[in-house]
Amino acid sequence: MKFVQRYLAGDDAFFCLAFPWANRPMEAVYAVANWAGEHRNILDFAELEYLGKIAGFDVVVRSEANTSDIPELRIDKADPQRVAESLYLEFIKRDSPR
Repeated sequence: MKFVQRYLAGDDAFFCLAFPWANRPMEAVYAVANWAGEHRNILDFAELEYLGKIAGFDVVVRSEANTSDIPELRIDKADPQRVAESLYLEFIKRDSPR
């Protein structure tokens, strides 16, 4: 979803960072949506929040790469391309110990 939003906003700088091997922004959008048949979904925050609440989580929070209060969750690659293209969230159950 981030790629579609950035495409509609005309954000060429985003595509240069997040998908530098694409010749055009739409090439990046298409590649991310299909990824040689490996990707099955494109989800945005609203959809992930909805799915998280159905799964029993009380709180869904937008996050950033490797910024969780829980050290075990700081596991993502920190390279700029990966950070630019990814959507980070934390799902929290209020009755869970932190």
